[in-house]
Amino acid sequence: MQEAVKAMRSGSLRARDSAERAAGVDQALSNMGGSVQRINDMAAQIASACEEQSSVTEEIARNISDICSTQASQHLSQLSSGLAQLVGRFRV
Repeated sequence: MQEAVKAMRSGSLRARDSAERAAGVDQALSNMGGSVQRINDMAAQIASACEEQSSVTEEIARNISDICSTQASQHLSQLSSGLAQLVGRFRV
């Protein structure tokens, strides 16, 4: 009879231990779920920042192109004025 009581106590202790471990696993899984959500949020923020940076880079490239075009136009205008002065020296 004592063997049966010891076995029941042992089984009860194991069951309680298993329940506590299961609760610990549940908490760990819950924590992991929260961590995964934070990682997903950070990934979304990074993607958004990359898009913004790409837009800014494109705008800078357009501005540089416009500046180069403006400088080229000014240079052509100066060359044109110089050529007009040279042509003006010739008499027909």
